[in-house]
Amino acid sequence: MLTMQASLNDWSSASAATPKLAEKMLQLYRQEGLEGFLDVPYGFAALAYNAVGDNKRAEKYAAKAKEAILMKDGVWSPNLGIWNELLQDSRAHWSFKRRM
Repeated sequence: MLTMQASLNDWSSASAATPKLAEKMLQLYRQEGLEGFLDVPYGFAALAYNAVGDNKRAEKYAAKAKEAILMKDGVWSPNLGIWNELLQDSRAHWSFKRRM
């Protein structure tokens, strides 16, 4: 999972990150029983989809990441702002079409 996260967090032009990798990481979290920490793979999925221009799926996963953070960490979580920003305007978010 750490290798997947490192790949998805690599924003260089040589990055191997894809929405498919993000979906695989999400599936792995579920298989390992880490439902209480789904904000992480949901967030990576949101960014991965936004990075290839699929802002509808990005918004879907950003909303799921936000919901998971609110349940786990509450409104004081600094990561909540990331998903609020993406949900406000996914096309204006820094990640939009970053990996095209």
